[in-house]
Amino acid sequence: MRWPPAGRILVLASTLLLAALAIACWGLSQIGDRNPRPTEYARQLEELIVEDEDGQTHVTGEVTHTGLGCDSGEQNCHFVIKFQGLSIYVFYLLSLTGEDCTNHGAVRVAETLRNGDPVEVFGKYFDTGSISTCDSPDYFIRRAQ
Repeated sequence: MRWPPAGRILVLASTLLLAALAIACWGLSQIGDRNPRPTEYARQLEELIVEDEDGQTHVTGEVTHTGLGCDSGEQNCHFVIKFQGLSIYVFYLLSLTGEDCTNHGAVRVAETLRNGDPVEVFGKYFDTGSISTCDSPDYFIRRAQ
């Protein structure tokens, strides 16, 4: 059976429409959940970390890992503390905007810390389990009593 020209155009348009719809559906399926459920770790931290209106927080814990990230050449040095049983990364050599840290007092203390040291940190909570002390001279890292 031979289709008239209008019929061929209709079949071709329908095929293209179905292909476009299939591609659009596939693309939407790749986006994922726009409101993913927080991990258990993130949920627990959200319950424990108290931030002020500027995203600043104050935590006390024990140092578990020191000098991390310093060998990468990007100066993203950080250490890890255990805060109420959860790990928090404390960044002290590179600011959130990628600039060198202007808070030299926090850097000096961070570079002397050893595993097991009790520490007190005041800084900006910027990502799940991450605090930066770079963006203000008011932020600090100090040994806890």
